[in-house]
Amino acid sequence: MTSYSRRHFLRASAVTAAGVGVLAHGSSLLTHAASARSGKAVTLEYVNRWGKGNDTHYAGMNYLYTTFKQQHPEVSFKQIVLPPGPDAQKDLADCSAGACPDLMNDMTGTFWSDGYLLDLMPYLKADPSWKASFDQPALAFSRTAGHQWGVCVELSPMCAVWNTKVLDQAGVSRLPTTWNELLTTCDKIKRSGKQPMSWAGLYAGGHMFHNLVVGQQGGYAALAANKYDAPQILEALKRLKVFVDNKWVASNEIEQSVSAGFASFQAGRVGFYMNGMWTLKNDITAAGLPADLKNHVAFSALPALSGGTLIENKVATVIGLSAGLHQSPDKLNAALAFLKHFTSRPVAEKWVPLTWSPMGVTVNTKDITGLPALPKQWLSARDHATATFSLPSTRGMQEQQWSDYMTALQTLLTGKSAEAAQAAYVQYMAKYKA
Repeated sequence: MTSYSRRHFLRASAVTAAGVGVLAHGSSLLTHAASARSGKAVTLEYVNRWGKGNDTHYAGMNYLYTTFKQQHPEVSFKQIVLPPGPDAQKDLADCSAGACPDLMNDMTGTFWSDGYLLDLMPYLKADPSWKASFDQPALAFSRTAGHQWGVCVELSPMCAVWNTKVLDQAGVSRLPTTWNELLTTCDKIKRSGKQPMSWAGLYAGGHMFHNLVVGQQGGYAALAANKYDAPQILEALKRLKVFVDNKWVASNEIEQSVSAGFASFQAGRVGFYMNGMWTLKNDITAAGLPADLKNHVAFSALPALSGGTLIENKVATVIGLSAGLHQSPDKLNAALAFLKHFTSRPVAEKWVPLTWSPMGVTVNTKDITGLPALPKQWLSARDHATATFSLPSTRGMQEQQWSDYMTALQTLLTGKSAEAAQAAYVQYMAKYKA
């Protein structure tokens, strides 16, 4: 079974895992006050990709470590910062060898089913205020049969990112808010000689697919019930086929890389794509990009097929603790103290302006100071959407949330029907069928 996180998808690196579920547990419950300064020195191993100087989360991680060290000088970190490449593959290899890191990013449900992750539910129940601080749909996403195997530290609204220069050249004066307006906008962009949308190597097309499914009456329920043959799935694929048939996506979209799709947008050849808030630093304001690009972008929700506008709050990064920590109470207490500090509201309020990326902790945007205009505009697009959603916490969505749609979209791009695309989707997701 192959599962993809966002970083797996972006680097086309698969993690393969299979196994029988094992109940992981902790040895003692912990409150925040009881965890402070035990006095016994411990070192925690933390594998992540966010410690690199060029990563959008780097400033946030520095703030996190500095403020935690002030409260817990007895805790040190052996931080393993991964180079470009497979993300959780090292975690999986280490865990398979019986040596899971203490803290791990980008966890999926496969790590829980293989028995590698600590069940955090007892600690959340022991501290109701901590549990209540999370966005509850995002918290539920990394829960299996009542067991909480991770918490969300990256929860991004998945916006449509528009190049307003392209819109102006096409004679489009405002962002579309209905499906018919979206079709009209795409037609005008195509007539102006530009490409309406980039699916960015299927990546952005997949975000649109989930919006189209959930944006219909009964669509979310179909995903939650593993009904991949549901009519809402077929209808979503029919809407995406319009983009293929009208050549509103690139002719080589099926083999195009994510970075190539974004490059076309940056060069003013594409009207819009879909992505998470990390795209601001990675693809809009990064060094080497056109300096004025940030001045001609706009962000919006997509039209929901049942009316209104819709944005997915994507559970993009889940942090989990090693199941083996229950054998070392001092390390367990230190790891839980760090996790609580990481996901505290004061840290979350600083995290957003430092990283331009929200986490799964709910904060009032009015409490966030120092937030530049671009991330403010992004969050405003979410706040003005008619509805938001996170994918349901099924095994299929937990393991395949960045790639469940791949075979379906590939089928459409080879010129086949929406019905054929749904059949491919049903076959690909058959192992998750209820």
